[in-house]
Amino acid sequence: FLLTGPTASATASGSSAWGLLLLVGFLVLDGFTLTMQEKLFCENRTTTYNQMMYVNGMSSLVALGTIAMSGDLGPALRFALAHGEFV
Repeated sequence: FLLTGPTASATASGSSAWGLLLLVGFLVLDGFTLTMQEKLFCENRTTTYNQMMYVNGMSSLVALGTIAMSGDLGPALRFALAHGEFV
């Protein structure tokens, strides 16, 4: 679809500057992550599995906070409880 026609949205309210700022922020944080991982492995003798557990735990907390702030936590919990195979 990128090569065959216009890609502008009629209802878009964002700007390229905001997108570039988000991209730069991602690159900075990604570089910081690598540096912190190397520091943890060298100084604290952290195991790979221990580090994965903490990263996944923090990601879960961020996702939980995001869904709670968006107001969709209630419907998500109702869905999970109504569909036992989901859990």
